[in-house]
Amino acid sequence: MPPSPSNTSSAYRPNREIAWSPGTRVTSPSTRFASEEPALVDYGVARDSLQEPYSGLTFLQRFSFTKDQLSISEVLSTDREWSVGRASLLIVKGTVDLEVIQEALQPEGLYPIQCHIKGDGHNKALASIWINKLYDSVCGAYHEYVISFDVHKSQPNRLAFDSSLYRATYACWYNNFVDSVCEAQFLHSLYINSPLSITWGREMQAFPKHPIPVQSVIDLNPHQKVQSCEMKWDDDTLLNLSTERNFGTSGFLQEGLGLVATLGGRKVLQFLGDPVFSSHIVMPQKTAAQANCARDYTAYIWKGLNPMAVKLWPWNPETDTLSLGTITKETGCEAHNGIALLKKANFRPLSVCSIDKLSAVVTLRNS
Repeated sequence: MPPSPSNTSSAYRPNREIAWSPGTRVTSPSTRFASEEPALVDYGVARDSLQEPYSGLTFLQRFSFTKDQLSISEVLSTDREWSVGRASLLIVKGTVDLEVIQEALQPEGLYPIQCHIKGDGHNKALASIWINKLYDSVCGAYHEYVISFDVHKSQPNRLAFDSSLYRATYACWYNNFVDSVCEAQFLHSLYINSPLSITWGREMQAFPKHPIPVQSVIDLNPHQKVQSCEMKWDDDTLLNLSTERNFGTSGFLQEGLGLVATLGGRKVLQFLGDPVFSSHIVMPQKTAAQANCARDYTAYIWKGLNPMAVKLWPWNPETDTLSLGTITKETGCEAHNGIALLKKANFRPLSVCSIDKLSAVVTLRNS
């Protein structure tokens, strides 16, 4: 569960008096929301037209703000941690070549969590592509693509699961449940279509956001079977993805049985019984050093209590497609060309996760 005001770090203080807005002291575009698919940006709409976050204000007000104003590029300032009131999310999780990721993580002092799928021969590492469509955040509305790896900070050769390909479809989500061998999600790189979000994220909480904005189209309409997105730098495609949402009553039953069979009924019931799940996330050392801030945070994601809020389905090579580009642009201080790294490491999708409506906060980790 999210921390209560009484147990927050001494470096942060709770604020129960705030009203939800895209940002505090950050000049960001206002946002309008339709009843079905929220529009991304409407510069002519007043801030009071914003609807309440999906989670309601109570969830967001349980988190603390920084004590002092923090400067962003000596122009903007804020006292807020990153948060979003309304967003949609699609995650594609899969395997990557272990040796390639071990080499990439070695400078970070991190070890990739391993898995073994029968018939593969060698162990693999686990990677995720997060496709986030943010309707209102501390930086307004924008698109975000996150490349992350399951890691441990001190122990190499930790094995998450050894299973068939079918069971791996559900076993790969082990890190979202209690008693996981995965200690953290290492955020290798983020691709953003908002210059404000790039600057804010890098300087406030060391998010490794590529300094060059991307062009992005994301279609996560919950009423459509096909979920898709495309990300580019000018004419160069970085990522093109399409997946058919294989859900409904039969999909829900398949998901439940698959998760219980691979992870156990107790863990599944605990996940369903809590409206919020969390993840320890680690930022790159160089980004944290450049911004003079911490690299360890906790992300709290509000999903609600609807048992069908989090939808999982197997990646289907016959209907689903994923194209990764190889282009890299060397700017910034860290190795943040994550799409090219996934391509080099032979990313193989296993499973898809979809959350149509969520709220989230990323806060400094207390331990």
